[in-house]
Amino acid sequence: MLGRCFGAGRSPRLVDEPARNSLALQALARPPIFSGIASKLRLGAFLALNRLRAAAPPPPSPLYTHFRRKKHAFPQSSRPKRENWRVKTLTEKEDAPRPGPGQDPSFDPVGESKRLLRVIRTAALGTLSDDGAPFATLTAIASDYDGGPILLMSRLAAHTRNLERDPRLSLLLPEIGRGDPLAHPRLTLSARAERSVEPALKARYLRHNPKAALYADFPDFSFWRTTILRVHLNGGFARAADFGPQALLTPLDGAESLIAAEEDAISHLNAEHSETLALLARKNGEKQARWRASGLDPEGMDLIAGDACARVCFPVRVPTPEDLRSTLMALAAEARKDAPQSE
Repeated sequence: MLGRCFGAGRSPRLVDEPARNSLALQALARPPIFSGIASKLRLGAFLALNRLRAAAPPPPSPLYTHFRRKKHAFPQSSRPKRENWRVKTLTEKEDAPRPGPGQDPSFDPVGESKRLLRVIRTAALGTLSDDGAPFATLTAIASDYDGGPILLMSRLAAHTRNLERDPRLSLLLPEIGRGDPLAHPRLTLSARAERSVEPALKARYLRHNPKAALYADFPDFSFWRTTILRVHLNGGFARAADFGPQALLTPLDGAESLIAAEEDAISHLNAEHSETLALLARKNGEKQARWRASGLDPEGMDLIAGDACARVCFPVRVPTPEDLRSTLMALAAEARKDAPQSE
């Protein structure tokens, strides 16, 4: 009986809107087969079917189906491991500093970024949660010989679990001072992290953050080495730049002997030349304090005094212990010469 409403041998999904209206009028005008009630039932079923068809969602588009498949391509439990994450390699042009518009010509973005990377000990850490949402926290950092940040994190922390699942991260290293916080320089790093058991990482981290020795050996703590991918410096008004990691990191070619002698050299400097370290710190504009050496690399020396940090930049590259000795003697002699004028 319902077939009479749609037309003999006609599929209901192939009936267009004008045809449906015409068939409905024909059904009203056609005398009932059994009774008026049966005719009304036929018409009600016809109209109900049309309403259901109109309310049905349209078939998914090919683009929707593509992204739907992409979304479920890697379930949470079977995402690619860290080693499978692909990182774009920057060209030489992309790696070079790219100053912003109206840049201050006297501003050295690479030099300022290198300084922040060595002296900042507390950074904001951004990771990705399991649902892909950004997650920010606070962490203490140190730097490796080439400047790559070193992290010490507990497996109980949410950001550690995030990095175990997805190694991508972002670090914000701000310099804190008086006045407007946005007037002070801050360095943003895009990077990826990997857990490491190298003794040198632990030694450099604990010299830079001595208080961490209280918990560094707990079984749930581990050290992580980060690989920098992108650099953004905001040094204040009209002082900003973007560049790649090669411009920021310290080359270590030929510096194997200096790296091997670092621990002995630092111990000697702190035990025998504390006054010289204080003199070098004052020459760099730091306050009088009991400064101690915490790290050496071919481009400079890191100093700490309580919660304060300072960076002594070498005028030339220092790849060997012999070069280190002669460079420090020259810097100390220059600092003593200038000391009466600064007091």
